[in-house]
Amino acid sequence: MLSLRRIPLPSCWPLKTSSVTGKALAIAKLKSDRTVSYLVSSGFRQPPDLLQSFLVLEVAAHVYQRMAQATVSLQIIEHTLTAAKWFCLPNTAEKSAEEYFKQMTRAELFTCIAMFESGRFDIDLANLADVIALCSDDSIYVADILLSDPCTSPFNLGIRHLVGNVGQTWMVCLVSPTKPRIRQIGHDALIVSHHVFDGTCEDNFKGTSLQLSFTNWTVPLAPGPKGEIDQEIFLLEPAVSVQDQGRWVADIDVLGVERSQNRDVINTVSFPHRDCQFGHSLPLKYWDAVSIGSQEELLDQPPCTGVVQTRNNAVARLAADSILAQQGKTAETAILEGDEFCWHCCRTRYSRLETRPQILIL
Repeated sequence: MLSLRRIPLPSCWPLKTSSVTGKALAIAKLKSDRTVSYLVSSGFRQPPDLLQSFLVLEVAAHVYQRMAQATVSLQIIEHTLTAAKWFCLPNTAEKSAEEYFKQMTRAELFTCIAMFESGRFDIDLANLADVIALCSDDSIYVADILLSDPCTSPFNLGIRHLVGNVGQTWMVCLVSPTKPRIRQIGHDALIVSHHVFDGTCEDNFKGTSLQLSFTNWTVPLAPGPKGEIDQEIFLLEPAVSVQDQGRWVADIDVLGVERSQNRDVINTVSFPHRDCQFGHSLPLKYWDAVSIGSQEELLDQPPCTGVVQTRNNAVARLAADSILAQQGKTAETAILEGDEFCWHCCRTRYSRLETRPQILIL
């Protein structure tokens, strides 16, 4: 007799292989919508676990909606979906699957993906709190925060799917490094010029790149309900390094800004203001600011306001924001966005010394 706590997916999904694509999962979402609507309209009330299982599938379909080339294991049909650690039943009361999905944490997203990718791993959320990527076979699931401009709202960040591998045969969860290093400041005054900022917005960090390498730090996880150690899934600590023309600058923790930032303190601001009485054409005067146009100048910040010249360079902006956070400059940093800037508006906003950021990232 088939347990009503499990969903016979092969009978409702068009399956011909050992895996299901993200598109098929989206089809399953549509079918689950229709099935739930039919059951509810027919007065179906018991057992409630069946409806909850359909809800789990619909939430998972939202998770995979942006990952059409991703696959899931058919072993998932043997799993009790409503018992998944990433799915909290009390939080589903009077919520649609889309609402539930929008409130999922990064750890819940990765735990959901690990379950559907493997068909059996049900990992404790605490184990994946600092995970930035998950690798399995030829799939790499990467947190958006690692690929996005730092001014992007955290509510718009999710998980992206890339085709590739990291040379491991087991499932690997990449965790953000705990003790990233930063290059020591040199003593050559010739490479730190700190010219007066003249209002020009440009990108002087075109040679900045991020590179991924691996350390020897690995920890096997215990994904099972009884806590058994499974040698098929590991935590692996990578080094995400900032390179400047091939020269190492720093290892960064991209989650560091997220952990330390307070949205009332970390300013992501857009200029010009619509009600600017000067029409955003006021010349730059009486602005005590210098231009930061190199990694050396970023590491050795000036005593006055510094403007980091990373115009429209998301990688360099992410690197600069992460380095400043690791230096304890989170509360002193503002990220500017937009295509035009009115420096009068900017100066007015930060007219009080106690609210004035020391570093502005263009």
